[in-house]
Amino acid sequence: MEFPIYDISEETWVKYKENNIIFENPDCPYIKPRNRNKYLDRIRKFIYVDCNGDIYKITDYRLCEKKGIWKYIPFMASIEFQFIKTGEHYSFEKFKDLMIKRAIEIEDGINEKIARNATSFRDILATHEKKN
Repeated sequence: MEFPIYDISEETWVKYKENNIIFENPDCPYIKPRNRNKYLDRIRKFIYVDCNGDIYKITDYRLCEKKGIWKYIPFMASIEFQFIKTGEHYSFEKFKDLMIKRAIEIEDGINEKIARNATSFRDILATHEKKN
């Protein structure tokens, strides 16, 4: 798996209208899930594509040991996701079309232009990384 990875699932896009990207695993601190089963149900719906076009699904997660100032904030935690490779591949052209469609839907002209001019998965995803 090559990071960053992007959630291509339609169900989560329709509900949240967010570009769900993971830049590394474990990922930076999140608000700690209150209900493990409910959180698992949610994240298992995500379908991620990596920079090579390989598709992955989350099977589980674990909370990691806190470091730095995060260890003093009780409701925050770094989360390490466990993924499985589905064996499916997502073409770059299909990904590019998806990113353009989503950018148009939320009226994000900058990301639409980036996606239109991109020549690789990394071109699109690295731009998101710089913005965060």
